[in-house]
Amino acid sequence: MITTSSKSMRIMCAALALAIVSGCAQERRRIGSSDVIAMKRDGLSDAEILRQVEAKDLALMLTDDDVVALIGAGFSEETINALLARARDIERKRHH
Repeated sequence: MITTSSKSMRIMCAALALAIVSGCAQERRRIGSSDVIAMKRDGLSDAEILRQVEAKDLALMLTDDDVVALIGAGFSEETINALLARARDIERKRHH
């Protein structure tokens, strides 16, 4: 069972790791399904993962195989659609 304090600690650790990586990169850090799945495995909810991706301005790259992996990892259709929208937005910004 995950207690509130241990869940909070996991969220803080994940946020710190993302902040360190984001701060070290010259441009957006690219992440994929394996990174997002690792966040879920670390105890973050779908909503918390979406907030982290947005807050850290991470460049999310997803393929069809990644979507299958996200479904297999238990992400909701709503969350997957939000992640896909984020990936499309990043791709559009890269081409402008």
